[in-house]
Amino acid sequence: MRRVRDVISRTGVLFLAAVRIIIFFIHAAVPASAADGFVPLFNGRDLSGWIEQKKEGHGWTVRDGLLISPAGSVSNLYTEKQYSDFILRARFRLDQQGNNGIGIRAGGEGGNPSTTGMEIQILDDYHPTNAKLALENMCGSIYRLVPSRRGALRPAGEWNDIEVRAIGRRIDVALNGRDVLRTDLNRILRADKFPDQPGFVRFSGHIALLGHKPSAVAFRDIEILDLGRCYSAQQPPDGLAALFDGRTLDGWTLNGIWAAQDGAFGCAGAGLASPPGAFRDFELMLDWQIPPGGAAALHLPGGFTLALGGGKDPVGTLTGDGRATKPERPAAPPAGEWDSLHLSVARGKLSVFINGELVHKGSPVSPAAEGPLLLESGGAGARFRNLFSRQFMLQ
Repeated sequence: MRRVRDVISRTGVLFLAAVRIIIFFIHAAVPASAADGFVPLFNGRDLSGWIEQKKEGHGWTVRDGLLISPAGSVSNLYTEKQYSDFILRARFRLDQQGNNGIGIRAGGEGGNPSTTGMEIQILDDYHPTNAKLALENMCGSIYRLVPSRRGALRPAGEWNDIEVRAIGRRIDVALNGRDVLRTDLNRILRADKFPDQPGFVRFSGHIALLGHKPSAVAFRDIEILDLGRCYSAQQPPDGLAALFDGRTLDGWTLNGIWAAQDGAFGCAGAGLASPPGAFRDFELMLDWQIPPGGAAALHLPGGFTLALGGGKDPVGTLTGDGRATKPERPAAPPAGEWDSLHLSVARGKLSVFINGELVHKGSPVSPAAEGPLLLESGGAGARFRNLFSRQFMLQ
């Protein structure tokens, strides 16, 4: 009997040891990044998951498991998916004088991602042709916005590790294990940056790789941890405040029959609704919905109006001061769907994103005007939700 028990005991020990070995190999077979929630953006074989907008030269190519922007090529790659908050990791290698960039929260409309979103600069800082560039154009910087600390970049021909963290308006960049940039974008209050670089106010968009002349740049091990983000009246976007609490219109000035329901408010016919306060230099976000036969518009201080659909002017048309400024690209959302507006006004310059696409960049409005915002409903009516704003104290 003792021998039987010994055999059973030894069998159990061997079984547990075998289980531990199997578990070890299972964990070893799963990349650490996958276990951490990171997923690859580049599969090492082709451009699956990316959209290329080639401008000049050969364009992006895949060779030996590397994603390469060849010398003499000007071409941008955009992820098919859009991201809000995320942690992005990648490895890159520069040839001498290499110039590239990682676009974040970029628009996909074919403009410059450093304008429609932001660009984390990838550059051979050590090449003589780049020695006198402004610090905000050096490697690891948010291009033309925020300078990075220098000295972490490795020489041309060596691999570099970069990590970009975008959480709300906090953007952090680490290069080869060293923190080179930490910034709060809500503190960028220079009036010239809003019309010139309007994309830095965005909260979501595409990841992009930005091929530039003159020499080759290679990437590998590109992966992302998608942290997501959603907004509500109780949890506004970073730095903004809710103008509508999702329940009532207390404090608003109303003309017409308006009602709040299910986190939105609307008017069944013609009417005007104005949130409390006066606005001059400000940022505004909202969603709107127009039923068939309805119409909507946003009236800005100084007599300027932005068409939102259903009227005589195309969506995105800016009228005022005796002129009409058409959107830079068509913005024609289908009737009945929710659409998004994100704009900034700074010292008389207006930039507008509709459904994430830049339709006005620095269009002139009245620089001295301060007054209410008016939401207009017309025809069969319109509905609004997710209204957020902040006022700028510009430098």
